[in-house]
Amino acid sequence: MSHGILKKCHGLPLAIITITSLLAGKSNRDQWEQVYSSAFSHQGMRDILLLSYYDLPHHLKTCLLYLSMFREDYEIYTEELIWRWVAEGFITKVKGQSADQVTENYFNELVNRSLIQPIYIQYDGRACACRVHDMMLELIVSLSKDGNFSSIVEDQSYKVGGHTIRRLSVQSEHLGDEVIQEIMDKWSQVRSISFYGLQEQGIPHLQELYSLRVLVFFIIAAILVTNTLNI
Repeated sequence: MSHGILKKCHGLPLAIITITSLLAGKSNRDQWEQVYSSAFSHQGMRDILLLSYYDLPHHLKTCLLYLSMFREDYEIYTEELIWRWVAEGFITKVKGQSADQVTENYFNELVNRSLIQPIYIQYDGRACACRVHDMMLELIVSLSKDGNFSSIVEDQSYKVGGHTIRRLSVQSEHLGDEVIQEIMDKWSQVRSISFYGLQEQGIPHLQELYSLRVLVFFIIAAILVTNTLNI
């Protein structure tokens, strides 16, 4: 069966790593056969990655989907990610474990399943940061949009549609007034916002966002020094 699985991965490293991580948690042949039939009912890398996603417990699915808030190739620092998970209320209490232990276990579980890539490994084996493979991020963003988990604004063509914005990641440096207004019309219940490189004059007032739990700015330092944000 192992040879059949490798053949179906078509030599794609991420596919091999992902399916290997998935099978590592299965202890008998029946479970392997179930994974094999589920993973390769339709060919393609997306199907393998989807299987890994659906195999996650609910709390880890939520934590993984949150990675849609980060732009492609971004180095996500572990402490920043964990802080955001906690602020969003994603962390479940576990008897006998501290909050730090629980969040570290969440992070390590995603690493062990090869869903995120650890970087900057310390002497004690802990990762200071992580990355998300571009194919995995593409899937995460797709799932997040389909489930209205997050809204990703990459350019002027963004359309909110009929959904209320829950989490917003603005990944464009310049947005027109029409796009900003459309966002503001739908974001009264937004819980998390990330601005990547948005110019100060493009940042709308945030005082009335009573559900907001996470607000992150990635803006040129000089702008922050010389201007006051209307928050």
